[in-house]
Amino acid sequence: MRTKDLYEIEVMSYFEYQARLYAFRLSEVDKEYDMHLQAYLNNLVTATDKGKPKFKDFKDFFDYEKQINEIENGLTERKIKPQHKRMANIAAEVNARGG
Repeated sequence: MRTKDLYEIEVMSYFEYQARLYAFRLSEVDKEYDMHLQAYLNNLVTATDKGKPKFKDFKDFFDYEKQINEIENGLTERKIKPQHKRMANIAAEVNARGG
């Protein structure tokens, strides 16, 4: 990790941290989607159940919207704990003093 990166982390606001974490989680779902799509397409040719395709469509194999909703609901339902508020206030005071 470069020194500049470490400094950016130290001065990052709680809101920015949450936004970056949200973006990271969404990008992980996109990676999973790509992996599942590739596996689905590879498996589509051979996967059968009594001669019929095992999955009717890709959504039966991987529900992208469900994954995104789980992330969005998890972040919107999360309550900020008093400890996190105290830590954010301390960080804001340190940043205001230039430390």
